[in-house]
Amino acid sequence: MLALSQTTGYAVLALGCLSRTPDSYVLAKDIARCTGIPWAYLSKVLHTLEKHGIVESRRGYRGGFKLRRPAEQVTLEDIAAVLERHWPPQCLLGFQECQGERNCPFHDFWQREREVIREKLRSTTLADLTASSPVIGQVHLEWCDSGRDATLQSPRGSRQRKPNGSRRERRKSDGSYSP
Repeated sequence: MLALSQTTGYAVLALGCLSRTPDSYVLAKDIARCTGIPWAYLSKVLHTLEKHGIVESRRGYRGGFKLRRPAEQVTLEDIAAVLERHWPPQCLLGFQECQGERNCPFHDFWQREREVIREKLRSTTLADLTASSPVIGQVHLEWCDSGRDATLQSPRGSRQRKPNGSRRERRKSDGSYSP
């Protein structure tokens, strides 16, 4: 298939969200809520991007993920190189032996087009994508623009977290609970 994978699409959406808050660390669950990406899957993608130097993470209070470089310096080729295997494909028709003496009918055409695609990936930055795409531009809904001060839902939605990070309720001597 010639399209980039859904994983790369998710990464672009998540990185688009991070580019809206370049100086702040953002929790994976907040990025998931902002973008609609499943939290567990997003977490794996973010850790892969971290391992390859596209994002950085910090644990603990005020932790999360943020871009390691400005959005203008992160290219689509950088993202695809981390998340895609053998893309674009060596042969347009999928033949393993399409090289050297056993070329397919599209070999010469495809070699030229692969280089055009690679150059477009090299020249398209995350900033370009977030500025020009209506889909990626929509990731700045509510949370991405308002920051982390609002009350946040956990990924399961079962408990709320207060802005100061406290989740525990204290048990009173009469057996009731107080925040």
